[in-house]
Amino acid sequence: MAAAVAIRDALQRMGFSANAALAVTNEQGIDDMDELGVLTDTEVENLCKVVRRPGGANTAGVANPGHAVSLRAENNLKLACYS
Repeated sequence: MAAAVAIRDALQRMGFSANAALAVTNEQGIDDMDELGVLTDTEVENLCKVVRRPGGANTAGVANPGHAVSLRAENNLKLACYS
């Protein structure tokens, strides 16, 4: 649990919104720093795409709108995966 909180904090410092960071850790299961280290640029792009437009419907039956992820946040995540 503490690792997931640390990942969310790190994602927010990279430029992700709180909701987007929560989606990465809870919905996509990226909740450990080691998991970030093995992502390629393509996988980071796909992860951000899924957070932006996850598909499916929310509990009200409306299409899930996803969360905004800026290009800066995506590029910062790519850089973090190489450190």
